[in-house]
Amino acid sequence: MWGERMQSGIRCFAGANTARGFVSGFDGVFSGRRRVFYIKGAPGVGKSGLMRRVAGRQRAAGHAVSLFSCSSDPDSLDGIVDETLDVAMLDATSPHAYDPLLPGARDILLNLGEFLDCDALSGDVSRLEELRARTAECFRNACAYLTAAEAIRSAVRPAGDFRKPENDLKALLPDEARPGGRERRFFLGAHTCMGYVSFAGDFAREITVRVACPFGGSPDALLRALGAEARARGLDVVYFLDPLSPETYAQLYLPQLPLFITGERVPAARVYDGLFADSTSTPPEYEAVLNRAYGCLRAAKALHDETESRYIPRMDFSALVDVESRVYREMDALAREVDGGASSPRHCHPLEKG
Repeated sequence: MWGERMQSGIRCFAGANTARGFVSGFDGVFSGRRRVFYIKGAPGVGKSGLMRRVAGRQRAAGHAVSLFSCSSDPDSLDGIVDETLDVAMLDATSPHAYDPLLPGARDILLNLGEFLDCDALSGDVSRLEELRARTAECFRNACAYLTAAEAIRSAVRPAGDFRKPENDLKALLPDEARPGGRERRFFLGAHTCMGYVSFAGDFAREITVRVACPFGGSPDALLRALGAEARARGLDVVYFLDPLSPETYAQLYLPQLPLFITGERVPAARVYDGLFADSTSTPPEYEAVLNRAYGCLRAAKALHDETESRYIPRMDFSALVDVESRVYREMDALAREVDGGASSPRHCHPLEKG
C-alpha cells in the first residue's frame, strides 16, 4: 500500500487558490488509507495544532510523516499522513468539507465543535455571517486576479525540446514492467497571503533534477510522459499541479526511487538548461496582478483571524487532551499490527545509474 511505499514524508499543499477557483487535492490525502481521522470544527478550535502535535509525536517515533499546509495560511495545516502506518488526518471543514465514508469501520470523526460554548457564541451570529461573506468575496477577487495572471503567462509559449531529459530520466526507471503504480495529485507551490510559497526546495539536492523553464514555459509534457512510464513499471507517482493552471503539472516525485523533477530554481544534482529556443523575462503586469491577488488573500487572512478571535475564548481546549489520546491509541494499535512486517526493498540512488 502507499504508506509502505513512501520512502519519506513530503510537505506540500493539498489544495490551492487558482485561476479556476479553489482546487482541492484532498482525495489524494485520504483515499485508500488504512485509517482516516476527519476533524470538524470552527476556526481557531485547535485543528491545525492537534495535527501538528500528532505529526511531531509520530516523527519522534521514527515514522515518515507528510504535512499538507493550508494555501490560505501556510503556517497552518490542512492535513497530515503517517506514511509508515498509512494513516491520514485532515481538516474536513469548508472549503474542503468531507465526511467519513466508512464511519467507525475505517474512518473516525473528531468533532471539536462539541467543546464550544454555543450559548456564548449566539450573540456573534450577525458578525460571523458578515465575516464569512466578506472572506468569500476576498477569495473570489483573488482568483479573478490569478485568472488575469494566467492569461498573461499563457500568451507566452516558448518552444522547448525535452527529448534528452526524457530519454535520460526514463533510463533511471526499473527495467521491468509490472502493474501496481498509483498516482496522487497535490500542489507543491501556492499563491498565498505570504505571496508565492513553494516547498520545492525541501527535497534533497541529490534526488532533485531541475529542468529549467523560462517564463511561459512548462515541463507538463515531459512530466506526463515520465509519470506514465513510471506507473507502467509499477512505481507510485506524485504529480504536483501548477497553482495557476491546475490542469497542468509543474513537478513530479517518484517516492520509491526517490526522484524529484521540477522547473523551479532549486539546488539540484542534475540540471537541464538551454532546452528552450528563447527566454522571456517576467512582464511587470504579471507581477502587478499577482500582487493584487496577494492583497486580497491578506485581507481574507485578516478576516479569518477575526473570526478565530470570536471562537477561541468560547473553546474548551482542555477537552483536546482526550481527543489527542484517542488518536494515539488508534495509531499505536496500528503500529503493533505492522510490527514485524517485511520492509520495502532498497533502491539504488537513481542519479548513480549509468
